[in-house]
Amino acid sequence: MVRKAFIFILTILVITLGGCNWRLDVGSPNADNVLARMTHNLSETETFAFAGDFSLNGPTSVSLFSGLSNLEIDFFGESNVSSVRNMQYGIELTLSGTGDEGATEVGMELRNFPDSDFFRIKHLSLPLSLPFTLSTDQRWYKVGSNTPESSDILGGVNKLTNAELKELRGLISESKIFEVTEQLGDATVNGSRTFHYKVGIDSLMVEEILYKWLTITDSDKVYEVPDWVEMLKTYDYEIFINKHSFDLAQIKVSGWYLDARNQRLEFTTNIIFDRFNNRVDIPRPSDVEDFNLRSLLGV
Repeated sequence: MVRKAFIFILTILVITLGGCNWRLDVGSPNADNVLARMTHNLSETETFAFAGDFSLNGPTSVSLFSGLSNLEIDFFGESNVSSVRNMQYGIELTLSGTGDEGATEVGMELRNFPDSDFFRIKHLSLPLSLPFTLSTDQRWYKVGSNTPESSDILGGVNKLTNAELKELRGLISESKIFEVTEQLGDATVNGSRTFHYKVGIDSLMVEEILYKWLTITDSDKVYEVPDWVEMLKTYDYEIFINKHSFDLAQIKVSGWYLDARNQRLEFTTNIIFDRFNNRVDIPRPSDVEDFNLRSLLGV
């Protein structure tokens, strides 16, 4: 669920792509125009880099990190979203948390492709009293993207086809998902001045998008949409938009969700974006092993 929450946030940004490219009039743009220009800039985004952190208050239900609470994740990576059929991302992260046996820290690298996920453990620190040891031989492990193991271990999400994504982009490009609720003082992100806003969501629009998304992906979760919307509209959102290029520079989100055990978990995430539309090549790992949890845990 940790990766699912993170990928959901990125997916919302990706599916807001769509619409034509247009320019603002000369002068000081109002907040609505700045937000609209940012969304239209995203419509032309094919690659981007990102870095940030994710904090989870409570125990995680992800199998590989079961028993850890107050998870902290620092991450950076890059993504190629030019084609849904070949959507890729690479991410390196350091995960730390505390369990009954003490503190744990794991450094991992993930590479995602339409047909498979790959991951490797790069470094770790575990309590000595645990009944197993994790392998740190830098070996790559392969997990099929649509397998139960992928969802359980990595928190996988369903993938959209190009036609489905185009349909969603068409819907969103004609809609106003975010509404500026407060204009905050200008800020500096990655050395550039930015507009800084608090925003809220248009509940009816988000509800329509979620219903559409779940319908075209043949999901059985349609009945959960009203609960999701009620949850999402309670989140706090801050966005930072580059004053020169009108690109999305940074987003902060704090909110909550119910995990598989129906426990409420609160999270905050902060993501900085840059290097839009630069060349991104994410190589597929070679010399990989099929994922085997018992082998990975050394039991």
